[in-house]
Amino acid sequence: MGFVLSAFQMGSVPTQLLGGILAERYGGKWVVSCSVLVSGLVAFLIPMMARAGLATMILARVLQGLSMGMNQPAVYSMSVPWIPLTEKNRIMSFINAGGKFGNLLGMTLTGVLSEAFGWESSFYVMGAVSCAWFACFAFLCYDSPEQHPRISEVCWCRSKKLTYVVITNLTFVRLSVAS
Repeated sequence: MGFVLSAFQMGSVPTQLLGGILAERYGGKWVVSCSVLVSGLVAFLIPMMARAGLATMILARVLQGLSMGMNQPAVYSMSVPWIPLTEKNRIMSFINAGGKFGNLLGMTLTGVLSEAFGWESSFYVMGAVSCAWFACFAFLCYDSPEQHPRISEVCWCRSKKLTYVVITNLTFVRLSVAS
């Protein structure tokens, strides 16, 4: 059981550097979205691979790790054009906390689904959620404000207490309080 549980991490370690390189070359949007899509598609296969044996189950988890290992460096790459330098630490803390919260929510949901519908259901649901997330992210996300089709002008503005970005008549407060 330990090999199955650690197989994801075995896969994710070697692709960290690759994720950063690919994000710099092709943009973080596609590295992040494709890593989630591949992981979700593999999730659909895990029940079948588990029935085939322990080695194939471990292989599936390693494949998910290889895919998702590229995710975090690509997220960091994506943050550069979107987050003001003075707010990067705070916002990245929220992003990292969101990832941990997602893990907590996913593990809780997995337990509930497994209890109610059998262990296979958790992989099918997580696979479906990952594929749906891919579709939304690929459509709605852009690597920079300049690439976004619905943003015509980006202006970082600073007041005495808040830093915010003004985007075509809309104001988005950026959670930054001046010290």
